[in-house]
Amino acid sequence: MINIEPIIEKVKKSLDCHRTETGYARYPEKGDNEYGIADALNIMFTIDDIPKRSELDLLTERLKDFQSPETGLFALNCLIKNRKTAVFKKLYAFKIEVNSGVVTKSEL
Repeated sequence: MINIEPIIEKVKKSLDCHRTETGYARYPEKGDNEYGIADALNIMFTIDDIPKRSELDLLTERLKDFQSPETGLFALNCLIKNRKTAVFKKLYAFKIEVNSGVVTKSEL
């Protein structure tokens, strides 16, 4: 069996480099965004390093901050006016269900 622990440790260090005060960023110098948070959650889930409930709740709320109340879509501020994008494609491989303090992996 191959030991992938060194790879997982590098992945965790990369996540640390993309951490911001309020979430995660694809490009930390530009601040957090929905893609950074979605990417980080995907990676944490993949390496079985799901954050504690309190951090997961904060990330979930921060992710909701990027969602348009009118359309339900996630719009990047840096995109051309009226051009919208959805984070759902980023999360299509699985969804995170947060119910009664339990986080599980579910296939769509």
